[in-house]
Amino acid sequence: MKPARKSAFPKRRGFALIISMIFVLIFSALALSMAALSGTNVQIADNLCNANRARASAESGLEIVRFWLSNVAISGTTPVEMQFHEIANSLQSYLAANHPNVTAYCQTVPLPNGQYYASLVLHIPSVALDSDSGHTFSAQIVQFDAETLRLTVTGVYGSFTKTLSVNYVFGQRANTVF
Repeated sequence: MKPARKSAFPKRRGFALIISMIFVLIFSALALSMAALSGTNVQIADNLCNANRARASAESGLEIVRFWLSNVAISGTTPVEMQFHEIANSLQSYLAANHPNVTAYCQTVPLPNGQYYASLVLHIPSVALDSDSGHTFSAQIVQFDAETLRLTVTGVYGSFTKTLSVNYVFGQRANTVF
C-alpha cells in the first residue's frame, strides 16, 4: 500500500465561495452607486434645462418690452418730473390699441432711502409666450433717476424663475423721412 500523500496546505472547503461572494457584493455596491450617480446627473441636467427655459423666457420678455418701448415717444419739451408719466400713459395706450390681452398699470410704492427717482412703478403682469409649455414673463419699469429707467423682466417656466434688469437712458431722436 502506498502512503497517503499529505498536502502542504490544509483543505479549505468553501473558501472560493466566500471570496466570490465578496467580489459579487463589491461589484453590486459599485453598480448601485453608479446608478444613483447617473440618476442625480439626470436630475441636475433637467433642472439646468428648466432654468435655461426660464432665462429664455426672461430674455424674450426683455426683447418684447424693448420693442413695445420703441413705439413710445414723448415730446422733448416734457418736464423731467413728467417724463415717466408720459411714457407710462403712452405705453398703456399702445398696449390697449395693439395688444388688448396685455395690461399695464401704474402703482405708487414707497421706496426706501430715495433709492429711485420716483415712486411710480409701471407693472406688466404675466404675459404668456407659449401657453402650452408655460413660458411667461412679467415686467416692471421704474424711473431710476432723472434720465434713467430700469426695466426688470422676470421669466417663468414651471417653478423656475430668472430675472433680468436693464437700464434705459432718455435720449432724443431727430426726425427722419423713414
